[in-house]
Amino acid sequence: EQFIHGHKDMEIAGEWCDDGYSGVTFDRPGIKSLLENIYSGRIDCIIVKDLSRFGRDYIQTGKYIKYIFPGLGVRFIAICDNYDSQNSGFLEDALLMPIMNLVNDAYCRDISNKVRWQQEARRKQGIYIGAFAVYGYIKSDKERGKLIPDKYAADIVRWIFNMRLCGNSAEKIAGKLDAMEVPSQVLTARRYINENKMSLEDVYSDKGFSGMDFQRPAWKRLVKDITCNKLDIVVVKDFSRIGRNYIITGEYIEKFFPGYGIRLVAVAEGYDSRNGIGGFNAGLKNIINEWYARESGRKVSMAKQYQKTKGGYTGGTAPYGYCLATENGLRILKEDVSIEIIKKIKEMRRQGFNSRETADWLNSQKINRPSVYNKTREIYCTGSSYLEWDAGSVRRLW
Repeated sequence: EQFIHGHKDMEIAGEWCDDGYSGVTFDRPGIKSLLENIYSGRIDCIIVKDLSRFGRDYIQTGKYIKYIFPGLGVRFIAICDNYDSQNSGFLEDALLMPIMNLVNDAYCRDISNKVRWQQEARRKQGIYIGAFAVYGYIKSDKERGKLIPDKYAADIVRWIFNMRLCGNSAEKIAGKLDAMEVPSQVLTARRYINENKMSLEDVYSDKGFSGMDFQRPAWKRLVKDITCNKLDIVVVKDFSRIGRNYIITGEYIEKFFPGYGIRLVAVAEGYDSRNGIGGFNAGLKNIINEWYARESGRKVSMAKQYQKTKGGYTGGTAPYGYCLATENGLRILKEDVSIEIIKKIKEMRRQGFNSRETADWLNSQKINRPSVYNKTREIYCTGSSYLEWDAGSVRRLW
């Protein structure tokens, strides 16, 4: 009330309180009444003492604050947390607010410090306390708490060290690994499956898709197989392999998978849903994964915008008739030999030839289509297999 009295543009529309109810659930009389008033358009601003007063389930709380309220034009203010959705910046929305929600959630889970103290004591004794071995090692079958080199992965680790000792940067080493197609993520999951004597049903991999996209082909296939009861465990290298949207990823980890009786293992994160390992860390890492993805996207957008303002080219591959070049740090387009074909097509159009007639002429000359030229860099077909032009492929170049 003191906050509202200090803001002349506000007036009290009502008070909602859920005394005696846990903030973990949103099935509270007060919150249900509040939401009804919001959906009916009678409220356009919510004021709470702090984020925990609205809810302690970080997934549900985040969903309302990040998606539902902005979509309804509702302003959200948490006084003690110094949060105001109307004035919040990127850092607050993407990192600080989700973390505060997560801390409120963790408070209800009653995290114990005793486990941490016990782990610290084991570390001092030189005992490895991780749930899973780090890349390059496996757990010893003979001595508990001891790591031994992994025969296959150790060679890759040594190669990486040698590359670094020779002066190669981390980016260059990563590029060479990608070129070698070292399947580190699949390898990590496969090793866990083999060590724990599990049977591998399938590998679900979405190379080239963003973790923010949950319409990825392999991910949709995984979800379908789960709903058809084909799986009982999902093994991933880390949580980011599931996704980088912390709310959607959290819903899958804490609701969807348990709802279908699926055990989830994130090897590198030391998370196993069967043993209850990971709780707070799982949520925190999901938030950081999303923040990282959004921050990276923002930086890429800024770089592209800079390229545009300087006259640079921001597309992926050069269009037919051009090639990519770099001048003064900018990616630009330059004409290549195929530009003569573009000029011929445009000239025939000016002379009155339609797209079908132009396509027939191109086929008579055995001129490769743009898709073939991009692969072979040959204007004319020199092999026995020829992909013909059609009217549509001509019109796309008009």
